[in-house]
Amino acid sequence: MEHLYTLYDALVSINVPSGTARQVVQAMERDMTGELATKSELQNVRNDLHNCVERCRLELHADIDRLRQETTADIDLLRQETKADIDLLRQETKADIDRLRQETRAEFVRVNHEMGAGFALIRSEIQTMSKDMTIKLGSMMVAMAGLVVTIQKLL
Repeated sequence: MEHLYTLYDALVSINVPSGTARQVVQAMERDMTGELATKSELQNVRNDLHNCVERCRLELHADIDRLRQETTADIDLLRQETKADIDLLRQETKADIDRLRQETRAEFVRVNHEMGAGFALIRSEIQTMSKDMTIKLGSMMVAMAGLVVTIQKLL
């Protein structure tokens, strides 16, 4: 406060009326106590700001760690679900392949049986035709032999 008295004395010494000098000093005192900050007040604000920033930094690190853990847990869960889905798909595919293999084998057996029956029928028909041809050729030979004998008698 001593500097305010010095300011008052300086204003009075340059012929500023005493009332005006007092108003100037009071206005300065009001500004200094109401609007201006002291070094200690600035230091307190700086300390408060530093503490606030430090708290925010710690909270941010904690949030990042929590988010990292949650993300890791989500990735692990997704990995397990995906593995389960792949295993299920693998089992379903294997079952489908086995079923298709069985159906194909059954179809091959059916076709093989049908072909065997068809070949047996063809063999039977060939044997019948062979017998018919033998009988016909034998009959022709007998007829030819009779004709040759008849022609020889006539000649």
